[in-house]
Amino acid sequence: MSLQIQKMWIVIGLAGVMGALSRWCISFLTEYILALPIFVDTIIVNVLGCFVLGLVLQMVPTNETLRVHMKDISAGFIGSFTTFSTFIADSYLLLLVSHPFIPGTLIMGHVLLGLIGFQLGLRTVKKRKFQTESPTEPTISSRIPK
Repeated sequence: MSLQIQKMWIVIGLAGVMGALSRWCISFLTEYILALPIFVDTIIVNVLGCFVLGLVLQMVPTNETLRVHMKDISAGFIGSFTTFSTFIADSYLLLLVSHPFIPGTLIMGHVLLGLIGFQLGLRTVKKRKFQTESPTEPTISSRIPK
């Protein structure tokens, strides 16, 4: 196995550890400190994950320093931070014990807030001018129909 692949696995693993720890901290905060319903932490991490992914995708095409490992970092961090399977389990359990409106609202909330979080991530990078537009490498926002 090449040294480059070994480095990539280390980066993904370390980012995964950070994502998992961040996820645990948010779960602990929402459940034990703020005493919020159990599904709130899931929507928080999924929206934050969309925001971070928006940041990453907007920065990668133009920031050479981040370009090298950003895909690996985002796969590790966001992959362990966001929780689609937990989202599905929460939705299913709510469907079993409540009116279908409640899990339906939760599902729509995840999707809508996820889209908003992703867009805010894109706009944050653009506003902060972390990038310079390059005609040869379009940013993610230039590939999105307006």
